[in-house]
Amino acid sequence: MKAFRAAVAICALFLGAACYPVTTTSPVGTSVGFSADPALAGLWRAEMAHSKDDIVYFHFLPMGDGSFKVVIVSGGEKLDGEWSVARVTAASLGAFHFLNAEMVFNNGKRESDTSHGTVPLLYRVEANGNVGLFLISEDKAKDAIQNGNIAGTIEPGALGDVTFTAEPDDLDKFFAGDEGAALFTEKFATLTKVSQ
Repeated sequence: MKAFRAAVAICALFLGAACYPVTTTSPVGTSVGFSADPALAGLWRAEMAHSKDDIVYFHFLPMGDGSFKVVIVSGGEKLDGEWSVARVTAASLGAFHFLNAEMVFNNGKRESDTSHGTVPLLYRVEANGNVGLFLISEDKAKDAIQNGNIAGTIEPGALGDVTFTAEPDDLDKFFAGDEGAALFTEKFATLTKVSQ
């Protein structure tokens, strides 16, 4: 989908690409459990941080297991029917709110490569009701791993993937603090609720 290739620039979030955003082997919030934050339910129009020309909609559908199915539809001036479905879990750690995204379908085809783990995002509900979504900075993630602040792997090369491999309790303890939350500096999108 054009919007997501542009939005993440070097790494696609919801699409299979050569390089992925920073991932985790366990979803953030595993130790405390997941719940479908009711503030996220419904249809949102997304302003993508790196591509303001495309029209993108996110429809958060709460599931009974505490997750969301998120249907993502994108296009430019002509809505060309490109769509994806992601499974998203939500969790709160202290004052911080997180999403974990895994691709399920891309344009009707089931995602076959699930080896990347989950893509964590930090989300903030703004005073006007909009929701800001933030990805982890790859450079900051590499620094955190190299400095021994959290367990992880860094693949070789400029486009090598970065994965946090810490046990769920350690991962959640790290992201519950300011140090972990400070890694989420890459704005992904701003969501505006569509009136229903």
